[in-house]
Amino acid sequence: MLIKLKKKLLNLALLMVNKHIKNQKNITLYVYNNKKDELNPCNFRANSITNLAPKLEPKTNNWGDLEKIIDLNNKVVFDIGANVGCTTNYFSKISKKVISFEPDKNNFDLLNDQIRIRQLKNVETHNFAVSNISGYVDFYSRNSNDIHSLGMHNKGKVIQTSSVQAITLDSFWDSNSEKIGLLKIDVEGFEYEVLNGSSKLLSMGLIEAILFEYSPKIHKLRKIPINAPISFLKKYDYKIFNINGAEISEDDLEGIKVCDLIALNPEHPFILNNEDFPPFH
Repeated sequence: MLIKLKKKLLNLALLMVNKHIKNQKNITLYVYNNKKDELNPCNFRANSITNLAPKLEPKTNNWGDLEKIIDLNNKVVFDIGANVGCTTNYFSKISKKVISFEPDKNNFDLLNDQIRIRQLKNVETHNFAVSNISGYVDFYSRNSNDIHSLGMHNKGKVIQTSSVQAITLDSFWDSNSEKIGLLKIDVEGFEYEVLNGSSKLLSMGLIEAILFEYSPKIHKLRKIPINAPISFLKKYDYKIFNINGAEISEDDLEGIKVCDLIALNPEHPFILNNEDFPPFH
């Protein structure tokens, strides 16, 4: 009961602060989590800036064993759906260069703020959506957890529709023969389109590893095969793993609504150096 009262009082106070901040030009408040080294814009809600609410284990963006599977030293990372820059910051510490894409203008500005605040010197940003076509596409903003995507989603009501510039990775990286050490994709159920627009790079073996959000619930809503990104990657002989490095089959994913998966090129060192993969769990 006391916790609920504290949350109500804090939310009232934050509401007043938020109204004041909105009247100030060129000011953005951030919340810094020093344990996770995460810098996020303040959303002026008690649950997001205190420990008053129970902390649930996140279903995605929880990559504890990633560096044991993928060595990104001296590699290029593509961060597709960079949001406000938390993942970009993480990748910038363990790779040679990060190329980040974020179509939402507000998120893109916050992403660049984070780069300036942290003085990240190895990050390149682009205010584009990444898909299977180049040109302008419809972009939907929702009232649930600031979700933005190129189409249907199972959460939130659409509050704004806009037009954004989209590109394919095949066209973006067309004249570059350097291998992409990691392609990270988090685009709210439209990962298949990003992969489809990277078919040339995949066929040439220029993408060594892919870290992607797998959203079968959204695929079903969109009336595309729920295993669309996995089937597409298997055409290029990529092997699929969970974030702990266990090779998985599509049967292992039955009933899962959303999770992160890793796809590795058959020539990836993790595959070549491991004859027996750990069991799926």
